[in-house]
Amino acid sequence: MAIVYRYVLKEKVVDYLKYGIRLSKQFDKEVILNGYWKQCITALLNPKDNIEKFNSENYVGLKIEVSPDYCKIVETSNEKENLKAIEYKDYILGTYKNPEVLITTSILPEKISVLNKDIDVPVLYDNSQDYYYACRITEMLEEMSPKNAYEALKTYTNNQ
Repeated sequence: MAIVYRYVLKEKVVDYLKYGIRLSKQFDKEVILNGYWKQCITALLNPKDNIEKFNSENYVGLKIEVSPDYCKIVETSNEKENLKAIEYKDYILGTYKNPEVLITTSILPEKISVLNKDIDVPVLYDNSQDYYYACRITEMLEEMSPKNAYEALKTYTNNQ
């Protein structure tokens, strides 16, 4: 099962926990996937990918368990009509700067729980954007010779 996160207004939480999320009524995005228009429920890979809602008093985070077969990952910084979607099971963390999960099925209420910010399923990285940059920096350092990396670090440190 894939665990993804979605923020909803505080006053709507009880409805989601009681009735679930019906794709045909509560979709929030329509995109072209594999040449066809699809209705999707959007979610996040990491609850801190939307830090404003994570810290907001007006929103509550929902933790959703969904089959990876119904999840696609897209890069939200590319606002194109025909998005390049990656299957959830094929996505490599750190590939996209702002990944968004597109869920293409309804979600049953027993698959939804309220996110506990203090103690919940451990997330191995702080947020997707920071992890993306860390991956890019690591790639750059691996391509540099030790001498070039040393000189770059020395120049950076002297400019601070």
